[in-house]
Amino acid sequence: MRLLLISEEVLFSGYLLSMLKDSGHHTDWCRDAIQGEQSLGIEPYCAAILELNEKSKNFLLRLRKRYIKTPVLALTDETSPGIRADILNAGADDCMNIPPEPDELMARLNAIVRRNQAQASPVLRRWGITLDTVSREVSMAGHPVSLTPSETLILEVFMMNEKRLISKSFLEGKLSSWNKTISSNLVEVHISKLRHKLGKNIIKTVYGLGYRTGKDISDN
Repeated sequence: MRLLLISEEVLFSGYLLSMLKDSGHHTDWCRDAIQGEQSLGIEPYCAAILELNEKSKNFLLRLRKRYIKTPVLALTDETSPGIRADILNAGADDCMNIPPEPDELMARLNAIVRRNQAQASPVLRRWGITLDTVSREVSMAGHPVSLTPSETLILEVFMMNEKRLISKSFLEGKLSSWNKTISSNLVEVHISKLRHKLGKNIIKTVYGLGYRTGKDISDN
């Protein structure tokens, strides 16, 4: 799954990011609720994990007023049933105590994503290519295509932004995690591999600016 973590606490975020990575999930990290709200408004996340604090208490209400349907798992120090009920009524799909137990966290994430699937399809279809954003499975003309997690992430970005110009720096930001640097040519390497696997005209280079998609697969 592709997840968004919203938390101000660096050490706690590092713990969660490592846990989620070990479980095979790509997770972006925002350090405040405003940045997280902006990311959820433009990016196709399967779910968000929100560490609740005084600054983020109105986050859920703002999110639902904007009709952003991404499921949210709230993490809180509060144990009062009344306060936890308020969190759920504000728009959280589930609520857990801090620190979360890894197996329970993954089970609850999977549960809220499954519930959300009944309301919105997680499947993207473009140019004869199908990408399931939850299972991360890719197929072309009905046949499975084996992609690495990074290749799948880049493909997802292009499928969500058809014909839009995508800069190299934007893709680098998606590939890099909070504590990891990437080589200067990593984007080019992944683009080359995607072209080899999916067709050379799927992703077009706009020299000096970045990349865009939109060429039909039948033209390859």
